[in-house]
Amino acid sequence: MGRTRYILSLFDRDFIQKTTDKEKQLIKEFVNSACDSKTPLYLRFEDKDWFAEAKCRVKLNGKIEDLTLLLQIEQIEGKHYKWVIAAAYANFLSLKPEKPDLKTIISPVDHEVNFMKLGDLTSMYRNSVVKFAKKDFEENTLSTVLWLIKQDILQIDYVEKIKYHFLQIPNYIFTVEHFERAGSNVGWLISAVQAADSKQKMEYRRKLGLKNP
Repeated sequence: MGRTRYILSLFDRDFIQKTTDKEKQLIKEFVNSACDSKTPLYLRFEDKDWFAEAKCRVKLNGKIEDLTLLLQIEQIEGKHYKWVIAAAYANFLSLKPEKPDLKTIISPVDHEVNFMKLGDLTSMYRNSVVKFAKKDFEENTLSTVLWLIKQDILQIDYVEKIKYHFLQIPNYIFTVEHFERAGSNVGWLISAVQAADSKQKMEYRRKLGLKNP
């Protein structure tokens, strides 16, 4: 009973107050599952299925932008671990597919002149440069961010907010955020809980921009 009360005290009160009866039942089942006397569940730092979502303020060519980084735990050797950046996303990183037009194409006979117009075309239409890529290309935003930092084009100013995503509890996903306000219901609290099977957890990781194991 004491463990049950303790886990319930870790929930954000606003989240609890806004839940429907169905959601309250889900929370009850979640807490009961975590407190099962036969197989009580515990979180460990070394767990692979928890992630930190860090919302950062960055400078890109001197302009302030928002950037979200997803971090996860990675084992170095033995019992040593470290946080690593697993994914990144931001509006300024998005390269949306665009339909080519007659102006933004590399001619099928350009190989005959050693692609001499390639530089002019990509410079002239740099805002639509994605039109020159193959139609099924996949952007790697993390590589882009790391390259921008390496070239000192982008600097991380500070981390504005952090949210933790926990997927290691069987049949559930929950998030934890930091709350500052008057009263005792403050600090790192559970801000959301949802039921999720293994397939739904894979989809959740995909939406976060993370690769599935």
